[in-house]
Amino acid sequence: MKDAIREIQFRGLTPSGKWLFGDRVRRDGKVYIFPPDGMDSIDCYNVMEETVGLASPIKDKTRSPVFQGDNIRDTMTGAEYVVMYGFCKRYAFTGWYVE
Repeated sequence: MKDAIREIQFRGLTPSGKWLFGDRVRRDGKVYIFPPDGMDSIDCYNVMEETVGLASPIKDKTRSPVFQGDNIRDTMTGAEYVVMYGFCKRYAFTGWYVE
């Protein structure tokens, strides 16, 4: 069995309202996204820190990645949750969970 290597990807919203995907860098108190196609250059884009989220291993019904901070709905119960990553006090573990 091959070891699966998961790509680490972030998403963030620019002040002009454009979503960018790629690597996240924090510098001089600001957060930047380096899009994958720009990795051969020094192009990076300032994004609003409160919009930055890490891609989870979860996919939605269209097979698109679900990101940290996304709102999801349980189709069976209609309950809504926020996708989180970190320490989950309820179950005392660190990882992906919904709250």
